Amino acid sequence: MPRIVVAGASGVLGGRIATRLARTTDATVVAGDHRAERAPLTARAVGAPEQVHLDVRDAASIARALDGADALVVAAPQDRPFVQEVGLGAGVHVVDVSPDPTLTAQVRATDARARRRGVASVTMAGMFPGLSGLVVTDLVSGLDQVDHVELLYHQSTNASVGPDGTEAMLRWVAAPVPPTRRPGLADRHPREPGLRRFEHPERALLEDATGADVRYWTGWDSPAFTRVVAGLARTRVLRPLAPVLAPLATHDPDRPEEAMLTVRVLGRRAGRPDRDGVRLVCDSDYGATAAVAVALTRLALGGRLVGAGVPLDLTTLDDVLPHVPAAITSAA
Repeated sequence: MPRIVVAGASGVLGGRIATRLARTTDATVVAGDHRAERAPLTARAVGAPEQVHLDVRDAASIARALDGADALVVAAPQDRPFVQEVGLGAGVHVVDVSPDPTLTAQVRATDARARRRGVASVTMAGMFPGLSGLVVTDLVSGLDQVDHVELLYHQSTNASVGPDGTEAMLRWVAAPVPPTRRPGLADRHPREPGLRRFEHPERALLEDATGADVRYWTGWDSPAFTRVVAGLARTRVLRPLAPVLAPLATHDPDRPEEAMLTVRVLGRRAGRPDRDGVRLVCDSDYGATAAVAVALTRLALGGRLVGAGVPLDLTTLDDVLPHVPAAITSAA
């Protein structure tokens, strides 16, 4: 029976991941919490039979937590890849939901070492980014030439997202959008004016993988909220305000929190213009992200995921999507 540790199990996303692991696998799930006195309560809350004190900023703490573990799922922010470094040395698979591009670059640089060790070290292991990249690479696989890729993400103002996740999203939409360098959310989508263009940490990876122009668009189910966020981004005050605004986000469990990802690609097939697209609708952003993280962990434990990188480096949409509760339709 595999032993899987979840770092950040006391958080909203980490809790969802631990709960899904406990309910859908035969693994022994260990709830990791950076506050030792809270760890038993965290374990009970997520249905994990065991708990451990785990601080992702402390290599010694990580090493103790990984003693006897087969895999570690990370849902806690890191300044540098301590967890991945310790996991690689211990021969433990690491699946990290972090979208941080700097962390991702550092992890990808360890690919050769991870392959020699026969382990997986994955970052951006969620729905957006993560599953989004797999959808793109699947859609472009049949094209001879890829000219343009767009990813449209409809978010819910009722999403059950923790402060760290909320702050990360606000920072993304506040970042300048290349090549114009204008503030985030400055451009309206030509066909869906409720969506605004923004910079995303996955974009550069997809442009390298496809050779195409890749653009990201987002908006919320409240047009007024989207306008407010766009206005704050345009005046360049959203980024410094993100840490203040993030804790103010609320969630009503009696209301839906549906998220929708649409991916469209344009290129050429057999010398003729071609376009394709899909739309994925899920009950929640974090629910889908937890499902992707669990699916990647299962693939790693089954020996079907080896190496260091993001999901599009290491696996395919066909391997992951069957494990994600999402409705899929064509969106060409």
